[in-house]
Amino acid sequence: MSLAFNEEQRSLKDTARDFVQANSPVESLRKLRDSQDSVGFSRDVWGQMVELGWGGASFQKPTVVSTLA
Repeated sequence: MSLAFNEEQRSLKDTARDFVQANSPVESLRKLRDSQDSVGFSRDVWGQMVELGWGGASFQKPTVVSTLA
């Protein structure tokens, strides 16, 4: 079993990292936290994430393989 990312996974990781660095710096997250906004997240950032297709992203549950007989 390979634990290395394939090209598609590396691309997603890089895109997510770049997006978060550009759109959700720690300062803005602290400001959101301190505002005690009842929504608890930025609708603008969420909308951008949906445009990237992340709203419908699915994640596979890892398969656990037992070596016990």
